[in-house]
Amino acid sequence: MRYLNKKKLRRVLKLDELDKAREYIKTLSDEERSKYIDDNGHLWTALRGEFWRFGDHKCWYSEAPLNEQCGQIEHFRPKKRLHGLAKGTKHIGYWWGAFDWENYRLASQVSNIRVTDYLSGKKVGKGSYFPLKEGTQRATQKSEEELYEKEHIVLLDPCCKSDVRLLSFSLDSGKPIPTIQPYNNDGEFLSDEDEWKNQRALKTIDYYHLDEGSWNTDRKDLMDEVAILCDQLINEKTNNGNSGKYDELRDDLTEYLEKHEPFTAAVKQVLKEKSLIF
Repeated sequence: MRYLNKKKLRRVLKLDELDKAREYIKTLSDEERSKYIDDNGHLWTALRGEFWRFGDHKCWYSEAPLNEQCGQIEHFRPKKRLHGLAKGTKHIGYWWGAFDWENYRLASQVSNIRVTDYLSGKKVGKGSYFPLKEGTQRATQKSEEELYEKEHIVLLDPCCKSDVRLLSFSLDSGKPIPTIQPYNNDGEFLSDEDEWKNQRALKTIDYYHLDEGSWNTDRKDLMDEVAILCDQLINEKTNNGNSGKYDELRDDLTEYLEKHEPFTAAVKQVLKEKSLIF
């Protein structure tokens, strides 16, 4: 996951029809709203191309390569009835965000659709899940204004810079892992805040299926390639002083950071661990 400043996307979006729908839906009953949302999905699907280009042809969550037609406009806050709530609890969904472009992200089907993982057998994928920290009050139609920004959201958001920093990757397997661990090397508990950040990362990996098997393998191979190039670059600088070879290796590494390349967050992690700055 890498940070995307969606405010820059606003400049290229045509939102007249969405804005009309956003106002109209406020006049409908719950039953009417559900049907209206179902009947007007083309309004957000029409933005898919712009979101795809803005995300450099990759899923905003996984950074996996994505064909334009395979990308899905995902509602970060689900537009209809939520799943996974505590027993006896219901929520009709964040219907007022159904036609709000700022509630949209671009996701691959692997991340967006709720399925059973073929390797682990676990249920994975976002679906209509949107967990909050235990005890957090959830926004509703009446409380939207005062609570919308106060919800303690579990899932990490690629449009939030501090959220993106909470995900890292295993050099051994390519699997996504939490950046922050709630315990030190002696097994001593650090803080409730660190535990919360750790759990947010773990839940995000599960709900967005970021540890899908082929993605782990691709990240592992990519990180190994970059690590080898980093070692060659460091060795060239230290021992040989051959500026031509050094520049060539540096150019090779830079290609892995091109915006359209997959899994650039994992590449940057390797560079950081090798103390290389690009």
